[in-house]
Amino acid sequence: KLSARMGDILSLMYLSSAVLKRYEDEGRQSEDAPLMHWAMWDSMFKAQNAFEGMVSNFPSKFVSTLLRRTIFPLGRPYEVPSDRLGGQVANLLIAPSAARDRLTAGMYLPRDEHDPVGVVELALEATIKAEGVAAKIRAAQKAGTLSGNSLQEIESQALAHGVITAEEQALLARAHALTAEVIKVDDFPFDLGMQRSEPKPAVHRAAA
Repeated sequence: KLSARMGDILSLMYLSSAVLKRYEDEGRQSEDAPLMHWAMWDSMFKAQNAFEGMVSNFPSKFVSTLLRRTIFPLGRPYEVPSDRLGGQVANLLIAPSAARDRLTAGMYLPRDEHDPVGVVELALEATIKAEGVAAKIRAAQKAGTLSGNSLQEIESQALAHGVITAEEQALLARAHALTAEVIKVDDFPFDLGMQRSEPKPAVHRAAA
C-alpha cells in the first residue's frame, strides 16, 4: 500500500496544480476564490493523510521517524475545508452566477425535462424564479391572511385574496412539478416478483 499512497499523493499534487493553473488562467476571479480554496484545502488534507499513512506503515521505524520529522516538523498543518467555506461553495452551485457558468462550461447540460440531468437544472431555475412568489405567500401566512392544511390550498387562497397573480401561481406550479420530477423515485408494486418465487405445483403424469 505504500506505493499506492505515494501515487495518491502525486495525483493530489497534480490536481492542486491544475486548480491553481485554472484559477490563474481565468484571471483570478474573486467569485471563484471559494472554489479554489476549497479544492486546495481538500487536496492538501487528503495528501497529508496519505503521507501519514505512508509514514506510519513504513517498514523501518528509524526511517519512519526520520520521515515524520522531515515531513511534519510542526505537526499536521492541514485540516478539512471549513463549513463556512463549504457553505460559500454550495451557494455558488445552487444559484446562477458567472462562477457557476465557468465551472460548468463544456458540461452536458440539456434543456430537456425528460432528461435526468436537464430536469435538475430546470428545477433549479424554476425554483429560483418562484422564490419571490413563495416569499409573498409566507408573509401573508405570518400576517394571518392565509391558512390551510395543504400547499395547494394555501396557494389557491393566495390567488383568491390577490396575494399572487395567476402568472405567479403558474411559476409555483412549474417549480413544484419539476421538483417532484427530480425527487421522484422508482415505484414498484408490493407483490413484484412474489409470483416467481412461489413454488409451482408439481405435475403428476399418468402412468402409461
